[in-house]
Amino acid sequence: MSAIDGSATAIARLQERFAGEERLHLAVGDFTRSLPFDRRFDMVIDRGSLTHNDEEGTRRTLTLLRQRLKPGGWLFCLSLFAAEMKEAAMGKGGPDCWTRCDIENGPLAGTGTVHFWTPEHVRDVFSSFEIVTLEHHGVRHLFPEERAGVAYYNLVARQPG
Repeated sequence: MSAIDGSATAIARLQERFAGEERLHLAVGDFTRSLPFDRRFDMVIDRGSLTHNDEEGTRRTLTLLRQRLKPGGWLFCLSLFAAEMKEAAMGKGGPDCWTRCDIENGPLAGTGTVHFWTPEHVRDVFSSFEIVTLEHHGVRHLFPEERAGVAYYNLVARQPG
């Protein structure tokens, strides 16, 4: 298994926790620029990383993944934030119409860059993959007090071939 994260602290903690695990390959890096692993993958799981990049960074990452996924390989993207969230109009505008930065309130406060998605935008950005399924999920907080929730998509896609 391989993992990349921009946080040296996160990678150090994983190395500590899984010390001696020879099959685990960890790297500190920017996955929008390079994937520092000398291998091809059967599967890639993204848990909220792509959705914290602007459109250009996301497209660069998908190009890198296309080069590294084996034919028929799987891509799982979890928690692609939906454009219907009120946070899609909060904070500062990013470099494209899908991206917001520095959101100060709500469930995405303090999370930096956030990319918001519609089903059509998912189809466009992931057009080089075969989209197997796109699920929409919404969470509303009701108790002890009603407050903002989140809405997001989970995507399952395959590398053609």
